[in-house]
Amino acid sequence: MICSTSLNLSSCLVSEAQWDAAEAFAHRAIRLAQEMKLPNVEGMSHTVLSLSYTRQAEASKESHQSQLFSQALAALERSEPLLLSSHHVFYNTANRVRLQFRCGTVDAGQASQALRMMLPTHQEPYQKAWIHYLLWQIEKNPADQEQAASLYRQIYKEDNDSDYAEYYKELTGNELERSAPLAAPPWPTGEVVLWSELTKSIDDILLNS
Repeated sequence: MICSTSLNLSSCLVSEAQWDAAEAFAHRAIRLAQEMKLPNVEGMSHTVLSLSYTRQAEASKESHQSQLFSQALAALERSEPLLLSSHHVFYNTANRVRLQFRCGTVDAGQASQALRMMLPTHQEPYQKAWIHYLLWQIEKNPADQEQAASLYRQIYKEDNDSDYAEYYKELTGNELERSAPLAAPPWPTGEVVLWSELTKSIDDILLNS
C-alpha cells in the first residue's frame, strides 16, 4: 500500500537526518490516510512528522529550536486522537511532556513529576528505559542515567534494535557490541518488483508534494 510505504520511507529518512524528504513523505502519508480513511496510519504519520521536527531541532542552532519544537508538539497533539496502539500512545504521552518542557510551557519540576507519575503504570523495560532517559535529559540525574543505560543494555540483547544502542551510547559514551545480523529470507520476485516500482519515483513524489 502506497500510504504505508510513504510512512515507512518517512521514518527511514528521519533516521538518515533527511528532514525535508522525511517531512514530504509524512505529509503525503497523512493526505493518503485521510483519503483512504485510515486514522491509525494518519496518526502514526503525524508522530513521524513530530519526530522529524524534534530531531531537526536537536541538531539545529538554539535560535531555530523554539519554532521546530513547537511544530513537533503540534504534530504530536494532532496524532493523539487517531492512534490505536498502546505502544504508540505511551511514546506520545511521554514525548508530549518532553516537548512541553522544550517549548517552555512546563518547567523541569513539572515535567519530571509528570514522567515519574507514569512509572507505576508503565513497567515494560522499554517503557521504563524511555521514561528514565527523558528524566535524565531534563534533570541530568545520574540515577536516571544509570537506570536507563542498564535497561537499554538489557533490551538490546533481546531486541538488537540499533536505536537502543544509540541511546546507550548517548547515556554512557560507550558502544554496545553488535550482534551479527540475521540473514534475510529470500523475497518472492513479485515483491521485489513491487518495491522497486514503489520507490523508483521518490524524486517525483518530493517534487509534487
